Formats: sequence, structure tokens, C-alpha cells
Amino acid sequence: MQRYGVTFQTILHHLTRYMETGQRMQGTDSLLRMAAVSQEVQATVYAAFDELGTARLKPVFDRLNEQVSYDALRVLRVCYLNQRGG
Repeated sequence: MQRYGVTFQTILHHLTRYMETGQRMQGTDSLLRMAAVSQEVQATVYAAFDELGTARLKPVFDRLNEQVSYDALRVLRVCYLNQRGG
């Protein structure tokens, strides 16, 4: 990030676009840890993505009563898309 002068959100944005094209990446475990949520919360977020989609985070944020940060949702979206196939 420092080398290219970009933010973590920019990287997540590009990864999301990459996953949406059907591409996959290996080793998302370290990325998933950055979300800093329990497996139960992860499952709840994934269920919300199943129902509401991944195009917009606001409906998911609202569904989860604002209990999961947007930063965590961005990370989880990348991991979700990687697992679910875009």
C-alpha cells in the first residue's frame, strides 16, 4: 500500500471487481482474519449476502443493525465472492 500510495479500501475495491469477473485467489485466510469477526458473525454476513447480494453494502449493514463495520463487510465481501464464485 505504501509503495503505490493506495488505501486498504482501494485494494479491497479492486479485489472485489476481480472476484466479480469470476476470478479466484488462494490464501484468503489472512484476509479473512483482517475482518476480525467470529465465525458466527461471518456466517450471518454471508447469509445476508446470499439474500441481499453483494453489489451494495448498505442493505447488509442495515440488516445487521450496524453491528459489523463497513471495513469488515468489505473484507468479508471479497472472501464471500472468492468462495461463492463471484
